[in-house]
Amino acid sequence: KSSIKGKLICYDPIKDEERAIATHDMSWHLDIKEAGSRVFIIDTGKAPVEATCKEEEKHNMIAITLPDSMPIRLNMPNVLTLDKASFHLDGNALEGGEELPIWIGEDIIRKKLGMFSVDTDEITQRYMWMNEKHPGDGHTVSLSFSFRSEIETENVKLAIETPEEYSVTFNDSEIKNASDGWYLDKAFKTVPLKKIEKGLNTLTISTSYHLSSALEAVYVIGDFAVTPERIIAAPERRLSMHSWTKQGLLHYPGIVTYVHSFKRPGKNVRLILPKSSASAMSVTINGHTIELPFSFQRDVDLSAYLKEENVLEINVYGSPRNMLGQLHKKGGKPVFSNPYSFVPRDEDYSPDYDTVDYGLLDSVVLEVTE
Repeated sequence: KSSIKGKLICYDPIKDEERAIATHDMSWHLDIKEAGSRVFIIDTGKAPVEATCKEEEKHNMIAITLPDSMPIRLNMPNVLTLDKASFHLDGNALEGGEELPIWIGEDIIRKKLGMFSVDTDEITQRYMWMNEKHPGDGHTVSLSFSFRSEIETENVKLAIETPEEYSVTFNDSEIKNASDGWYLDKAFKTVPLKKIEKGLNTLTISTSYHLSSALEAVYVIGDFAVTPERIIAAPERRLSMHSWTKQGLLHYPGIVTYVHSFKRPGKNVRLILPKSSASAMSVTINGHTIELPFSFQRDVDLSAYLKEENVLEINVYGSPRNMLGQLHKKGGKPVFSNPYSFVPRDEDYSPDYDTVDYGLLDSVVLEVTE
């Protein structure tokens, strides 16, 4: 609002465009997207352009802030990433049984067996030599993963690459390594596990190691939460308007749908989306889905799809970043990434888990006008 009277001109310096803005007693409303800028010029030698009734609707707008927490729905099971283990070579503990990142433990094994590192760049590419016979072939390598749980829970599975190459035990019970499906990627085969116990749980996988072998992280999936301390807990059915990584979905790679039911509050209703962190987003209103552009338009006109009783679903797409990494690169997000960013060593390695935020990060608003 301005106390100076005159014709209001809005100039867009990026597009080099200008246009007159209608005002109501020299008061106006204009949405400017993130990183946008405008210059407002008042020509005191000309009369203001008065707003029509349609333009005045903004001044009669009612803003309804939706609840700070909403029921949610996931499109896939939650996941706990297991990328550290204690290693045994032919029954002998490595490094005193210390828990090691998979790639560092494998470095030690391959050095003991006289094999090149899986990700070495000192010789020809791996596919040129990985299937050759090697005198170190055939030794038994075992990895034991441990994690804690606040609850007992069943219907959990192990997601693992090439399960047929491993024998599996979970809490000292032998597990059949037959796959019943896949998770996230068809390379991650799923193997049913027995129930997770309250307290400490131990998963052990063993394999006959060869030059062609490459050890990878494994994943426990199911209907549970994963706390920021990486402890399994009761599943979350609602989320507040901040990062879902701090609300039980630490490693979750899928879609979270926030659900809100409401009565029609007026004739014209616009959904104003808050600051969000996502790979993509869409909005579903009463079964009609509105795809949002990658840059995330912040307002969506719901008016044409409203009934007296309405169900709003805000679909926030995550990514495999917090499941697959890079999780242990010291120093935060690097300027650029390469394969070594996922397997940091020495001064580049951090034992902590570096995750990024996902989800709706502030309040959702409905703007209502008649």
